[in-house]
Amino acid sequence: MICRICSEDSLESVLSLPNFPLNTIYLDKLVTGNEFVKSIDLYCCSHCGHFQAQSEVKIDDLYHDDYQYHPTSPNIKDRVNFINNQLLKFKNIKFNRIIDVGCNDTSLLKTLKTTLSANHFIGVDPSLPNDIFINNPDNFILFKDYIENINLPHFNSELPDLIVSDQTFEHIPDLNKSLDHLSNQVSFDSYFVINVPSFEALIEKLNFNFIIHEHLHYFTINTLTYLFEKHKLTLEEYFVEYKVTSNYLFGIFKKKSIFEKSNLKPSIYTKQYFNTYFDLFKNMLKETNNLISQISKNEKIYGFGASDITSQLAYFMETDFNYLSNILDDTDYKQNKYYPNLYPQITNPNGDFSDATCLITSPQASRYLINRLKELKFKRIINPNGIIL
Repeated sequence: MICRICSEDSLESVLSLPNFPLNTIYLDKLVTGNEFVKSIDLYCCSHCGHFQAQSEVKIDDLYHDDYQYHPTSPNIKDRVNFINNQLLKFKNIKFNRIIDVGCNDTSLLKTLKTTLSANHFIGVDPSLPNDIFINNPDNFILFKDYIENINLPHFNSELPDLIVSDQTFEHIPDLNKSLDHLSNQVSFDSYFVINVPSFEALIEKLNFNFIIHEHLHYFTINTLTYLFEKHKLTLEEYFVEYKVTSNYLFGIFKKKSIFEKSNLKPSIYTKQYFNTYFDLFKNMLKETNNLISQISKNEKIYGFGASDITSQLAYFMETDFNYLSNILDDTDYKQNKYYPNLYPQITNPNGDFSDATCLITSPQASRYLINRLKELKFKRIINPNGIIL
């Protein structure tokens, strides 16, 4: 099996996850069975250090008109604001094109249009919502397709382009093909602004429930830079956000007439490093299960936080959460829904919980949930992976 970054036949098996749940699925009734599970395997490249996944799920089964994307999510809104604030440094540059790869509902493109100057604003996404693609209220140039299939219009060698991509590169199967196709269509002095989930933070915060079928690549700054340097794109700056719910890696690369190689320190994120933290994660969950088995004999236990990856947590805990009375969550569109193969219904947190225990079922969001949980006055609060801040 070939590494999708360095193209070497150097992949080593790291983790095999049979019958792994699909994420971001909310149902009107309890459904059990194998309809919503597929196998996924994680590998590490011994040559360049990249981690990549092989899923049973086909890419065309994921990115279509029914793709689950919630632009009103606080995480997405915060990332849009973060990217926009980072790019204010470019407000005095006249760009030829601002190209959003993976634009979805064009919310990032809309925001950048208010702060940056460009002749053309282009959005590319195979899951572009039909109402936006057809009606195009902002008069963007839109392509409902994959970037490697697009010949971008309005090239101008005299002006730089700005390519932005938020949470998209981790989904692209053939990264080199896509990046080569894109890089060859922009002028020198163009900037590539890339935001992807941080593998650094995933490991060190024990957020292994962020392993999902949609993510084929798990980037550290070293492996992201390796990819871009293969295409003669120079790392200008980067940032790893550890504090938000969905931790991300933000990088800015530039296409220069004279390529400059970065001076990053060697990566510590090896297969051994991953296994050390994954074993710690599994041990934490084992102790949590032992605690819950005692508590559930005498009192009610509620889950709190119906996230898009709660099913992944349940998988690693080896449970269907049948001991939970409900999973409590304030989000409107999740009310009275169920996850596939998990027994508790998602409901609003109404009632007296002073004699009940809370299991945080969105541990990646613990620092944001803790004040809300204090208000509900649970008898005790359990965070399954042992990390709050």
